[in-house]
Amino acid sequence: MVLSKERGEEISETGNWNVAQSYSNLKVMKLLYLADEYEKIALFGSSDIVEDILNSVQGINKDELRLTGYRRLLIELIMLINNTIFAVKEAGKSKLEEYKKELNKFSNEIDLIYQFQYNAIKKSRRLIIDEKKFKFCLDRVIEIKSLINSPLNDADLIFTARTQLSAKEMKEKLFKSFTERG
Repeated sequence: MVLSKERGEEISETGNWNVAQSYSNLKVMKLLYLADEYEKIALFGSSDIVEDILNSVQGINKDELRLTGYRRLLIELIMLINNTIFAVKEAGKSKLEEYKKELNKFSNEIDLIYQFQYNAIKKSRRLIIDEKKFKFCLDRVIEIKSLINSPLNDADLIFTARTQLSAKEMKEKLFKSFTERG
């Protein structure tokens, strides 16, 4: 990459505003990682086994943690779609819009998958997840999470497409570049 000095600033050939890698790391890869963490919380109530044991010992309501993980998973996936839809090809764009619509539906219907159990004597309430409904919703959201990867990958937002060269082709390419340089 060639740099030039202009007003005491170094400017690359591609310009100062090329932030694709940083954008991808923060707005795509970070959300994909967090979605995995929230999926674990929605499934187990924590993202690792030690935390799970500590929560059990402390008497923390696992259902509340699972519901929070589920909510956050939905938010992360919707945010991921919003952050990437501009870069996705038309066919992928319509798929992402479909997934976003379905995720919003799950988000709007969250109140249908849990209820509160009240204890009049202790004057307390406890959140209890309806496991059958929750499992149905969570399974579909996890499936959507997996499906989102295809349009993102097709747009080179996860892995960039590279052609594989054999050792012989690589040697020929290097030889040609060395002999043509002059």
